[in-house]
Amino acid sequence: FQWNGVQDDDRQQLPHRYYCLRSGRNEYPKNPPRPQCKFMTSWRDSNTVEILSGAPAWSQLDINSEVTLALTLQIHSEQVNDPGAIQGFLNLLTIYLDRWQGQPSVLVVHVAGATPDVAAVLRTKLGPGSDLSYYGLDTTLAAAIFSQGPDITSRKALMNMAIDASPTRWVVSGYELERGIVMSQDTAYLVHRTAQIQKDSPGAVYIIPQFGLLEGDHDFSVGALELAHLDGHLLSLEDLEEGECEGDDEVDLHHEGNNVFEQIEKLWWEITRRLTKENPVLMDEKMVEQEALALDKIQLALTSLLTETQHYNLYATDISPVLMFDNLGPRYGMITNEMVREVEEFGGKLCYNSLRLAQMATLGYHINVLGGAFAISTQATRHVIGDPNKGALGVSRCDGCFFFVDEEEEDILEDISLDERTRPAKIAILWERTADPLQGHT
Repeated sequence: FQWNGVQDDDRQQLPHRYYCLRSGRNEYPKNPPRPQCKFMTSWRDSNTVEILSGAPAWSQLDINSEVTLALTLQIHSEQVNDPGAIQGFLNLLTIYLDRWQGQPSVLVVHVAGATPDVAAVLRTKLGPGSDLSYYGLDTTLAAAIFSQGPDITSRKALMNMAIDASPTRWVVSGYELERGIVMSQDTAYLVHRTAQIQKDSPGAVYIIPQFGLLEGDHDFSVGALELAHLDGHLLSLEDLEEGECEGDDEVDLHHEGNNVFEQIEKLWWEITRRLTKENPVLMDEKMVEQEALALDKIQLALTSLLTETQHYNLYATDISPVLMFDNLGPRYGMITNEMVREVEEFGGKLCYNSLRLAQMATLGYHINVLGGAFAISTQATRHVIGDPNKGALGVSRCDGCFFFVDEEEEDILEDISLDERTRPAKIAILWERTADPLQGHT
């Protein structure tokens, strides 16, 4: 791996793929209705994507053993004129960089209704000579898209941009700064150790659970999390999201035994408590079997989300999963960020957020949970960024898949969803034929 750093006028080492930041219905011909990209860009688009930090220290990376943190941030137009919110985002970023301990990271920022003042602040804080250099900015590739209009862009497109630019085999994605979540103290150590352990076993995916603290302070340790849990001050992050929306009562995710994320959290607590005991308990054969059975049930539950009967539950997943994943897939030649991508047309807060994870499970990725690592939203981290739900269409979770909101556009969402739910089967057939010499492929 050779890295020369990125300058604003030299982007040859960055991905060449295009990203659709904003979608809508086709204008001509109007029938049949289909999606059309309204705002497209790429890492090499110097007119739209401004490189703030070129990650000069990536030249010293070990791409097989290190892990890249893929961060995204959307600043909406209501927050642009709030200096406290902008500083709050920068404070959260400082926490991430400090806890990531100099490992590589990618940050993609979109600013809606950008003003010269906000652009100047971000250029100063994320550019050369910034005080964030003390926290590892030299290992961060940071880019900003400054839009004059108030429109929100696709969260999934920003996530794809960050993942594609990640230089290492292992990536952690799903951390969105606008949600006010922060990684736990030991996350960097745990993901690095896991990458070392799994280096000879490609195709692993580790889920990092997300919690919301109702009240009180938190030091982002497992001990403090346990105490908050016992005091009844801890919720799953999806239960802490803003108020109910029309159609929420149709979701079957919270029924007993049906919510896959409840299963994930239950297993995570069991593994974490075992790991953090003063005298760690060695796993006997029965415990190994129970854990394997729990993981099998999680894998099956995720796979079932792609079925027609689970379609609405797939759509209505509230939060984007935080995942540590191997960019080497479970089968030879399968590259994760090429085969399993976020669907950029599904750009809203509540819009098929677990689709990618369900596709991974169906394709045979080894689904696991990362014991000891978690993300948490506290009163302080939520308050510091202002109101994240007040603004243009797409800011609120109740806006759903906001690129296609009219009744006549529902068919577009249905068609995209059907294509994506059946895509793992098509990929599997392609791989079988590629591997079968009788089919005439090599």
